[in-house]
Amino acid sequence: MVGKRQSFNDYPKDYIGNLFKDKGKQDIYDKYKEKYPLDIEALIKELDIKIEYKDFPDGISGRFNGNNVIEVNKCHSLTRQRFTLAHELGHYLKQHEGNCHRQSLLTYNSKEQIEESEANLFARSILMPADEIDNFFQEYKDSMQKENFNFIKHLVEKFNVSTDALKVRLITLGFVEGW
Repeated sequence: MVGKRQSFNDYPKDYIGNLFKDKGKQDIYDKYKEKYPLDIEALIKELDIKIEYKDFPDGISGRFNGNNVIEVNKCHSLTRQRFTLAHELGHYLKQHEGNCHRQSLLTYNSKEQIEESEANLFARSILMPADEIDNFFQEYKDSMQKENFNFIKHLVEKFNVSTDALKVRLITLGFVEGW
């Protein structure tokens, strides 16, 4: 069921902007924040962070190595790589200590679990901003009543994210329930 957003499990654009501002990089974020899909690679490179694609085991998506390098699993899908880049950027901006991005929080201690959850929320928020999703639902509310309208497909294309990442985002924001 699609509905009006009811929860705010989100980092708003102004909060994200403040993270960039704290690093003296607000102007770089401002340049990219209204263009979708967000060019996460270009944004990261403008922050003078190098991106390296590595042959990691499947359970490791990437890591911020602490030397201004984000390493990404080159074997993962492009949408997974984009999410990993945004996730690792979140670690950098929130000044977390370097961790591997694993697919399961079960292998982390409690501090690392919090940091991983924060980085995931950052990635969802910067790649799929709540206000952009809200605007989409307002703009297409009449079209969504039609049986052949696939709002998931439209949003996946708009943000260039995986269907799974989008579903998590829509559920945590309260746009949909009972998936």
